[in-house]
Amino acid sequence: MRTVRSAAAVALVVIAVLGGGLLALATYSAERDLSVGRIEVSVQPFHTGALDIYVPLVDWGARFSAVRLPARLSIDVRTVNREAAQRVAEGELPDVEAVRHEARDGVASYLRELVLIVFLCGLAAGLVVALAVRGRGAPRLRWLFATAGGVAVAGCVALALLLPPRGEIADPEYYANGPDIPVALRTIEQAQGSAKVISRS
Repeated sequence: MRTVRSAAAVALVVIAVLGGGLLALATYSAERDLSVGRIEVSVQPFHTGALDIYVPLVDWGARFSAVRLPARLSIDVRTVNREAAQRVAEGELPDVEAVRHEARDGVASYLRELVLIVFLCGLAAGLVVALAVRGRGAPRLRWLFATAGGVAVAGCVALALLLPPRGEIADPEYYANGPDIPVALRTIEQAQGSAKVISRS
């Protein structure tokens, strides 16, 4: 019975750490200001790994298979800088490389914050459960604390390795609302020759 209780206590601590980290992963989002507007970055777990760029204003987006974790790293364009839009209207194109660099830095800073928040939330949940199950045949508290810390660190290492987009970001899948798909397809085919367009899910 003591062995069963010890195993159950450890399992509860592990589940608490993973649950706390997953909750933080699914709920934490942050906005970043770019020279051409503002973006919001978030993560949607339990999806096919992808980098998802979405523009709510036109309800169009592009999805890249560049994430190894089963989650979508989502970048939503929240606002467009009025002066930047005016310059485009006047025929002056933005510095794409500079904007790409700004976006990359913004996403990188979000990912650093996310890993820290996931670690803290997972660790806190694990420690609370460790305190709740201590005694009654459970392992010593320091071993439960060590389990919580080890699982939290391992989870964050996996997150840091698997969530950031890797490799060449190319060959996107475009998506839009149902009625807009034929228009989107014709526009993209005219611009790029051929492309894959999917309905948003």
